[in-house]
Amino acid sequence: LEAANPRVERLADRRYGAGARHRLDVYRPRGTPPSTGWPIVLFLHGGNWTYFGKEDFRYVGCALAERGLVAVVPSYRCYPHADLDD
Repeated sequence: LEAANPRVERLADRRYGAGARHRLDVYRPRGTPPSTGWPIVLFLHGGNWTYFGKEDFRYVGCALAERGLVAVVPSYRCYPHADLDD
């Protein structure tokens, strides 16, 4: 998706923790940011704590970046590696 959109840059697989799924993608508009910077949105995907990952939501990151936002889309631990008691 991002390859088809020259207005969006994707910084992929940035580590944010020690776990294998502790990775995130950052989508940002290409070009010079405004003097106040771009607003940032953290998009936490659904999946009932059992499925999906950041790669399933590239379209969300691209859509947000096209609208002038920096979108952070992480993957996170799912069941059985995590539960509500963690």
